[in-house]
Amino acid sequence: MKGIILFISILVSCSCIAQNDWTKDDRTTIYNEFLDVLSKYKMLTLEQKESIGLCSLESTTQKFTKKDMASKIEVELKRIYQSVLDQCAKNIGIELKNNEPENINIEIKESTEWTKEDKITLSKISNDFLSQYKHLTSEQKEILTLCFINEVTNSKTKKEYEKLIDLEVRQIKSSVISQCAKQNNISLADLEVKIEEKVVAEWVKEDKIKLVNEFNDHLKNYPNLTDDHRETLSLCFIDEITSMYKKAEYFEMIDMEHKKIKQTYLSKCAIHSKIDLTNKPEVIEIIEKKQSIKEVLVGSWKTDENSQYNFKSDGTFEKKYNSGFYTYRWTGIDDNIVRGNWFVDETNTLTLNESWTEIEYKIFFRDKRTNYVSTSKFKFTSSLNDYFKIEIIEGSSCCRKSEGNDVKIIQANKVK
Repeated sequence: MKGIILFISILVSCSCIAQNDWTKDDRTTIYNEFLDVLSKYKMLTLEQKESIGLCSLESTTQKFTKKDMASKIEVELKRIYQSVLDQCAKNIGIELKNNEPENINIEIKESTEWTKEDKITLSKISNDFLSQYKHLTSEQKEILTLCFINEVTNSKTKKEYEKLIDLEVRQIKSSVISQCAKQNNISLADLEVKIEEKVVAEWVKEDKIKLVNEFNDHLKNYPNLTDDHRETLSLCFIDEITSMYKKAEYFEMIDMEHKKIKQTYLSKCAIHSKIDLTNKPEVIEIIEKKQSIKEVLVGSWKTDENSQYNFKSDGTFEKKYNSGFYTYRWTGIDDNIVRGNWFVDETNTLTLNESWTEIEYKIFFRDKRTNYVSTSKFKFTSSLNDYFKIEIIEGSSCCRKSEGNDVKIIQANKVK
């Protein structure tokens, strides 16, 4: 894991690192790096990778601070990250058997020292604030500005200052300059400075509106819910989130953590409110739109079985396989392509009449090729304009995966 060396050097350069120093950007970077490592494990599904990635993120940031990680040598970091991945995979019943990933390269670039440019920025901040005090002379403003720069750079690190929000910066400006004025016997009394803004740390109306909008976007995955159901679930979700999480804690989470929380509390609220989240077969939705399944199927579809279907309006189709597929006789397929014709009957049953050429073996450097045909029927268990899921109910299809498992259920997304 050569990338860890860079990770260590960056962490060691940081000073005064506290346990809560894992920022949202840090967590996003760590999560993406775990996903990158997990991409090398080809047998994992996207959902499994996301689950292991979230678990690894939580385990790493809860068990270790940045300071802890900075004190580790390369071999320790390598063992920690692999151990976290292995344990999180075991938690969902998966053994990571592939070769160990090459890198876990978590790059957190930041400058931690106050530079000349930073002090110029502080000077401008102070001058902007002091411009309200018309009675102050240029010399007095200069004294207060120098004092302000010294107080800020001595009392806070650059990293601590950069993490402050605007309201906190304004509060610091007022308190530090007032302190500097007292130290230098400069009166600020000639101007009434009203600071009406407060650092809002509690959940307010605008926050709850934002939660509702985000949650309603998530509910679009459940088109069969009524408006009353959506309202009930939204109110329940708001109550759960605002009681379980602090505002700052919730908004520091990354998108994948929000996604997991929404799904968790949606299920909990649905059970509590006795609302069925089960989607009815989407074929019904297609019929309601007066659009036949045949019209929907025409086009190219990428499936979860590592193949691509191309249904044509004239009733013919092509199915192109990528690597990892063989016929039931364990022979290859010519050009990895199966052709044939297709139709959908009045019961919405899809029939595929397939034909293909198998390459069986070589005789004196010449392939022996044999033509085969088969017929299979599928029922739709779910279907949308850009997605379908079918299950074989009769006959057999051309090919099987190299692991030897029969393909019974096929899911596909339309190629844009």
